[in-house]
Amino acid sequence: MKHEENRMQTLVLSDQTAAISLGGLIEKSAGEGLEVRDQNGKVVAYLLSPDNRGAWLYAQARLDFEEHRQEIELALTRKGGISTAELLAKAVALGESATRP
Repeated sequence: MKHEENRMQTLVLSDQTAAISLGGLIEKSAGEGLEVRDQNGKVVAYLLSPDNRGAWLYAQARLDFEEHRQEIELALTRKGGISTAELLAKAVALGESATRP
């Protein structure tokens, strides 16, 4: 299966971009899609082709990230826990002990 990298374009709303016509925006979004942001960097719109699955997946992932931003930031500040390698080693050990008579 061929992996196609999605490169959604970004348009930041400003005095300079305000002159772009709707047709120009649609043309700009052809293929990869277009992410529209306000001057503070907040996403305010997506313009996506109905047949570009990659652009739709990107937009959905971005929306999920924004919806759970506080939870993600909180998780990143937590200290402690164990590494993935330690977790996997514990899982293997438990699996092995469960199969012994």
